[in-house]
Amino acid sequence: LCESSPLTSCGSNVAVCARNLTSGEEQSVGDLSLLRLSGSVLDYNSTKKCPGSSNNVQSSISFQCGKTMGTPEFVALSQCVHYFE
Repeated sequence: LCESSPLTSCGSNVAVCARNLTSGEEQSVGDLSLLRLSGSVLDYNSTKKCPGSSNNVQSSISFQCGKTMGTPEFVALSQCVHYFE
């Protein structure tokens, strides 16, 4: 998401990289080139298909105002969309 973010095994063109806590496997859930900004919500699509669906895996980051800076926190997963605030 940020230029200063550390590289992951998902690759350099990946905005959001998910790690399976059981297997340790990582996969892209948002590519930098496939983004859409709507108000204070940033949506990333990936090129990976959601299992059992024709939709692609996605990430949605909702930016909220606050007195301190923070990092995106995972909120929920629904229909292959990973939600962060």
